[in-house]
Amino acid sequence: MQISDTLLRELNDLHVKQRTAVIHPGDVVVRAGPGSGKTRTLVARIAYLLQTQISAFRGVACITYTNAAADEIRRRVLHSGVRAEGRITCSTVHAFCLNEILRAFAPLTRQAAPQAGQVLSKTSTEVLLQDCFDQVGIAEMSAQYHTAESTRIRRALACDERWTVSTHEK
Repeated sequence: MQISDTLLRELNDLHVKQRTAVIHPGDVVVRAGPGSGKTRTLVARIAYLLQTQISAFRGVACITYTNAAADEIRRRVLHSGVRAEGRITCSTVHAFCLNEILRAFAPLTRQAAPQAGQVLSKTSTEVLLQDCFDQVGIAEMSAQYHTAESTRIRRALACDERWTVSTHEK
């Protein structure tokens, strides 16, 4: 098992619990408060696994809740001195499911994979929703502030139920 000097220095700079999490031989859960070094520990763990445990033909998936966290972890791993290009998938839960599961395995299910535009940004969703509000005669509702109501309306329509907009929602 060969460890680069960069990774060895990083391991030496971690405190005992962080280092234990990084070199643990199985799955590991990292729970800690803000500013405690979780990202640093995860980056070191990914670098350690890529360098010592995972074949050069395989990789690591790092799934986060935000794009910012995914970008930060990917950036740090790529700058860690470990050969990680093409061996790390770091994305949000939603992006991972869309790109690595739904699109990747769509041919096996004989279902069409989601295409560009089928998954909308928050702004695009609000613009589309406002257009729908305008078309059904509730233009005075601002989509920006009424996404919860729109979700209830969509669910009611999908279940063939009646719906009404209460006066406090207008």
